[in-house]
Amino acid sequence: MSQSQDEWRRVRRLLNGNRHHLAQTASGLYPHAAVGSTGLVAGPGWIPDTPVDLAEVTIAEMPAAPPPLFDGSEREAARVLPDESLMRTYPRYTRAIRDLMPPRLFEDRHAWRLLDVDWSRGQLGFGDTTYFGCADVFEAVAHELAYVALDADGNPASDPVLRDLPYRRLLGSPFDLSRRPVMPAISTLTIRRDGDRAEFLLHRRDPRAVAAAGGMLQVIPSGIFQPSSLLPAARQADFDLWRNIQREFSEELLGMAEADGHGQPVDYASGPFGVLDEARAAEKLTVSCLGVALDALTLVGEILTVLVVDAEVFDGLAADFVERNDEGMVMGERFPFTQDGVRSLLDSGKVAPAGAGCLELAWRWRDVLLPS
Repeated sequence: MSQSQDEWRRVRRLLNGNRHHLAQTASGLYPHAAVGSTGLVAGPGWIPDTPVDLAEVTIAEMPAAPPPLFDGSEREAARVLPDESLMRTYPRYTRAIRDLMPPRLFEDRHAWRLLDVDWSRGQLGFGDTTYFGCADVFEAVAHELAYVALDADGNPASDPVLRDLPYRRLLGSPFDLSRRPVMPAISTLTIRRDGDRAEFLLHRRDPRAVAAAGGMLQVIPSGIFQPSSLLPAARQADFDLWRNIQREFSEELLGMAEADGHGQPVDYASGPFGVLDEARAAEKLTVSCLGVALDALTLVGEILTVLVVDAEVFDGLAADFVERNDEGMVMGERFPFTQDGVRSLLDSGKVAPAGAGCLELAWRWRDVLLPS
């Protein structure tokens, strides 16, 4: 039993230390769907022809959607699980994380499940899921790739194909959202605009605190699309992409307590929420959706967005920015939104796939997002 658990921990450490390389390897399994060299893959039509103002994005609930075909309890998923006792294997990947390598932030919460991407109508469709229900699938499929693709020192051991990855192969097309629970995160590139100059922020995720992308740089704010509270009033107000972005902005940059699902609904009329709403109404802030993609390693959904804020508004908010939050460190340096600045980060291998996708697409559409 201890040998099985030690081996699982070894592979999990390699997974967490090599997520950039593994995402690149995974994207090679879907070469026609890769979003540049970001480690993201996108289904047909998932990236629109131009950024879409968030006000033009319709989101719809699909309560009649059938449950996913796969949930992490399959025999193929059990191949990457350690022994729980002398008599049985862990039944779920999240149970193994909880017992053997728990990060500081690891809690099961309700989340919305991505079910449909249709830019011809400007619509995204959602059902219901939970964080653990998704992690049982997405961390298992990532663990499987790490086991096959890396040697004991974390060096590339092989260039796997799908037949080497039975669980990933079982899941089928990653773009068939009916087959597995897909929990989307909303990742937002925040750009400070000052005349012809533009800068952006990054966040270094703490590997001791988070289960995924620890140690990597990420755009900020970023967070799972989920309600702030289990109360019905919160569900109605929180089913809104802009409200989710505002909430993550307030938590990750301004140090507000995280709405962890157990408290009262968020008051979106007060504090920084009102400031952001007023700036958006005055066209001193724009927020656009760049598309939807999947992290090729985990097959987690990513809604890619960009927030462009006038310097006056940004600086007023920045006076209260924190240096650290529950998930890591807010980088004190502002990075230039220039070809050299963006390309050096993308080439560094230090940016999480979702952040790399935001940078790649925002730079592609810079003339639309930052008109002269």
